Amino acid sequence: MRDTTGTGRNSLRPLVQIRGYLAVAFVGCSLLVGDVLERTVVVAAARLFPGARSRILSRWLQTLRATVLDVGSMAIGGAEVEPTPRLPARPGVLVIMNHQSLLDIPLIIRTMKPDYPRIVTRRRFRRGIPLISHITRLYQYPEVDPRATVKRHLDGLRDAAENGETPLVIFPEGTRSRMGELGRWKRTGLRVILAARSWEVYVVVVDGLWQSGRLADFVKNISRTRARMTYVGPFASPPPGEDVEPFIDDMQVRMAQALAELRSAPT
Repeated sequence: MRDTTGTGRNSLRPLVQIRGYLAVAFVGCSLLVGDVLERTVVVAAARLFPGARSRILSRWLQTLRATVLDVGSMAIGGAEVEPTPRLPARPGVLVIMNHQSLLDIPLIIRTMKPDYPRIVTRRRFRRGIPLISHITRLYQYPEVDPRATVKRHLDGLRDAAENGETPLVIFPEGTRSRMGELGRWKRTGLRVILAARSWEVYVVVVDGLWQSGRLADFVKNISRTRARMTYVGPFASPPPGEDVEPFIDDMQVRMAQALAELRSAPT
C-alpha cells in the first residue's frame, strides 16, 4: 500500500542527514590530508621533475576531484551525477559556466583531460582555507577582488589571459545561485579576458547542484542531489581590439537557453 501520510519520507530524514554529515566529514578530512600532501609530495615532485610538472599537477587535481565528487559526494553522500561531457584542455580554450555550488569546480575539472584548467577565483580564497587556498596559488588561478582598485586586479587577470598555457574557466555570475536560476553577470572580468586574445569559447551549464549550495544545504540535500551538465559551442571570440559586448550578450542568451533546455529535459 502506498504511504500517503508522509511518515515514510520522515523516517528517511535521519538517514539522509547521516549521509550528509558523513560526506562533509570525509570531504573535510580529505582537504586537511590533501593540504599536507600537496605542500610536500606534490610540490616536491613538480620541482624535481619540471618537465612533468603539468602532468603531475593535472593528475593530482583529478585525484582531488575524484575524492571530493566521486567518493565524498556520490559514494558516501548519495548524490547522482549524470555523465559529463568532454571539453578540450588546450591553450586558448575559455569556458563560461553558470554557478550553483562549490561542486561546480570538481565537475568542470572532470570534463577536462589530460590538462587542467585555471579558474578565475576571488582573492579571499587565497588565504585561510585548507588545500583550496594552496591550490589557487600552486595552479596560479587568476584572482579578482571587487574591493581592490580596478587596475590592480584586472592587470593580473589580463596577464593570465594573454599568457596562459592552460584552459581558463570563469563564472560570470560571481556568486552561487540560490534557486538555480541565472544571476546577473558581472562583466568586467569577462571583458578583460575576451579582449586579451582570441578564444575558443564553450558555454557550460549545470543544474541540480543549487540545492546543496551551502554547507547546511549540503548536509540536508546531498543524497537527493541529481546533477546534470551540458554545453554549447565552441564559438570564436571577437579578435582583440573589437567590441566584445555583443559577443557577451550572445553568450548570456545561449547560457539561459541551454539551462532552460536542460531543466525541461526528462531525467
